[in-house]
Amino acid sequence: MNDAWFAPRARLVLALCLAAAVAACRARFPHAVGPDQGRLVASKTGERYHRPECSLARRIASKNLLYYRTGDDAYADGFTPCHVCRPEARGTLPVPAPGQDAPRATGQGPPP
Repeated sequence: MNDAWFAPRARLVLALCLAAAVAACRARFPHAVGPDQGRLVASKTGERYHRPECSLARRIASKNLLYYRTGDDAYADGFTPCHVCRPEARGTLPVPAPGQDAPRATGQGPPP
């Protein structure tokens, strides 16, 4: 086989396959952003979104990482909040600081 003929075509096929894979990912997760813009993470193969420092988020393979600006964006792509790190639940309540109780949806103060 003539390598001068094969190499450029192989690069073209590889580039087309990569472009198709990126387009498929964008179609499935349209609200995902780049790592420099996202403050929440999720896995392409998972069901939950996390804070980046969450112990479960650290187990996500880098090839499966997705980044989101808000919980609303992650929720729109079909993810639910992690029960371990408790990121914002669809942007409706602020995230409590470590060692503090979560704010109550009823508007009441802390329990007695």
